[in-house]
Amino acid sequence: ATVGDGDRFDEPKLSCSNANAKISYSIACQPEGVATIDANSGNVTIGDVAGTATITATAAGDDQYNEGTATYSITVKQPAANGALLPFTYDGGKYNMPQGLSHTGLDKDYSSSPKMKFNSTNDKVILQLAEAPGTLKYHVKRNGQNKEGNFTVSTSVDGKKYKVEKVYDTMKHFDLEETIILDSNIRFICWEYTKKGQGTNIALGSIEVVASYPLTITTAGYATFAANHAYAMPAGLKGGIVTVANGVAKVDYMYTAGDVVAAKEALLIAGAAGDYTLNISAEEGNRLEGNLLKGAFTNDEIKAAKGNEIFVLAQGAQGLGFYWQKGRTDGAAVSGIANKAYLELPIAAGVNGLRLVDGEATGIEGVEAAQEDAAIYTLAGVRVNAAKNNLPKGLYIINGKKVLVK
Repeated sequence: ATVGDGDRFDEPKLSCSNANAKISYSIACQPEGVATIDANSGNVTIGDVAGTATITATAAGDDQYNEGTATYSITVKQPAANGALLPFTYDGGKYNMPQGLSHTGLDKDYSSSPKMKFNSTNDKVILQLAEAPGTLKYHVKRNGQNKEGNFTVSTSVDGKKYKVEKVYDTMKHFDLEETIILDSNIRFICWEYTKKGQGTNIALGSIEVVASYPLTITTAGYATFAANHAYAMPAGLKGGIVTVANGVAKVDYMYTAGDVVAAKEALLIAGAAGDYTLNISAEEGNRLEGNLLKGAFTNDEIKAAKGNEIFVLAQGAQGLGFYWQKGRTDGAAVSGIANKAYLELPIAAGVNGLRLVDGEATGIEGVEAAQEDAAIYTLAGVRVNAAKNNLPKGLYIINGKKVLVK
């Protein structure tokens, strides 16, 4: 039997000469997840994975009957795609939108220039995706000089409750190519003119959704990365985790070209400067033990736990390393680092970073002390709110060193 695409599964009828025989049931699936079975009743539940399953019914023997078995095989079809398949690309300019794309309120002739023209409040375009997204790219243009108006880009899991990802409301005129890295469970994307500006309209041009992530390695030769999907490490790059052994922190490069990095694994990635593509993998990959790097998956603020502080990859006074985020004075929080990695470590008096050492960045050197305007601490680790030249006599920790003030 073949089931799927909403078909009803009619279980086979079993007849047994021994009416009193105890019958048990088992199932073998390829791959796992195709179906499950109740060992006593024989009730079969179809899973959400395509493949084959063989059901075996076993009747126990007794003084009159031998043990007997019967098998039945089923094939579960891949569910029908509901929405646009990846990669999805659309460049506007057509009367009939492609699979997965619909609009409300746009002019009938949206093939004219600009391509998809939002001219009234509540005009919207919705893209429904059939599979896990990765990166969304789109071209949006605003025509007119009036600052009024509000255009939003939102995402949704179920097509009912939307989360706003981008808002365009303060610029008179713009012409932008935008990129959004999407969460793994997103299936709907909505562009909407939520409030029309006087004498203005919005044009939505090309749309592209691909099962991959962009990654840029700077001239420093490094980047951090974390994603909601598993992905394959590109040629020319290697990915490292940060671990601690015997009190020493170091970078262990565990991933090389072709290796599958597990979803949510946070890495320090090294390679030649340039733009790379991280292709989403159907394989799951394995999370590695002992990795101190954590991943940020939104731009929302992340607060350090009590007694900890947060460091992000940056160029510091002593070279490349993990430092407090620019603009933060104590490492208590970090924000705006979606799909990047960070370290959250216990507070160490007078410390504002950890420097990567040697050309291969195989380790992290002790600590990088703060500069002249760094915080001053007592030996008990209490911060002192005073300049060095105004301190009472005593012993303090300044720039990570004990300093005697006379």
